[in-house]
Amino acid sequence: DEARLAARIRRPNVVPALDVVATDGELFLVMDYVQGETLARLQRLLKAQGKTIPLPIVAALFSGILHGLHAAHEAKNERGEPLGMVHRDVSPQNVIVGTDGVPRVLDFGVAKAAGRIQSTRAGQIKGKVAYMAPEQVRGKPATRQTDIYAVAVVLWEALTGKRLFQDDNDAALMQRVLDGDVTPPSSLVAGVPEAFDALVMRGLDREPSRRFATAREMAAAIETVAPLAIPVQVGEWVDATAGPAIASQAARVAEIESASDVSVLASREATQTAEPPQARASAAPRLAAASPGVPEAPPRPPDAANDGAMDFPSDQTLVAEHAPVVD
Repeated sequence: DEARLAARIRRPNVVPALDVVATDGELFLVMDYVQGETLARLQRLLKAQGKTIPLPIVAALFSGILHGLHAAHEAKNERGEPLGMVHRDVSPQNVIVGTDGVPRVLDFGVAKAAGRIQSTRAGQIKGKVAYMAPEQVRGKPATRQTDIYAVAVVLWEALTGKRLFQDDNDAALMQRVLDGDVTPPSSLVAGVPEAFDALVMRGLDREPSRRFATAREMAAAIETVAPLAIPVQVGEWVDATAGPAIASQAARVAEIESASDVSVLASREATQTAEPPQARASAAPRLAAASPGVPEAPPRPPDAANDGAMDFPSDQTLVAEHAPVVD
């Protein structure tokens, strides 16, 4: 289902699912490899350094995230009918920021859309509790406003460097979400514009109808209250924040690719070794004789001139020497 849903989304800010592989009774998604780090890990690294994300970087990241979600919300099926897709699990763990400076939403594993092959049972809670909208906690149907609420939670945390809702157990955490007691970001961090407070608090409204109508509308609001860093600047920030971890990942990928290349080469060599030499030597004449339409190769004339020029074989010689295998 996740691959079917992601394949409907055409947006640079969504990690595409390229294929689905079934093996040993399990399904595996083949997705684009993005060189970068999740927003969750980037925030942990910054917290350890006592830093927060620079405001222009925040604006660029969340503008991209929201545009990616809007593309998902607007996705249509092959008949042009809206899928009604909702991610339902927007969180820092499900946003990856590439060294190319592009934020991408991933993991549509709990996304719900009309016409899913495997539907979620009614009333079953899906997602991470700390990023759930109040209506989601109550088991009500998720809408695009549910995703907008989750983005607002992630945005609040990106601006403050703190967790918005946390507790020792899920029951207490759900109650905090339902209570909706939120302090504006500028009250906790100097330098956050009050305009950011307004849009964050609107996204966190407990009443879905009072939130932004679309993810694109919230993106436009962010783009008007703060300057957006360009992709090059975002990429440099990612490298500066998580450079060693990204380099380690790149080395691991190179190791896997190298091992794969060696495996393919060994397989080819084993196949060639398994074929008897005399069979390979006699293959072309035998196959040429079995194909009456292919004339025999004429003997190669001696190089009388011996002038060092390249002696290209004729078309007839190529056909005879490289005839297709026919059993």
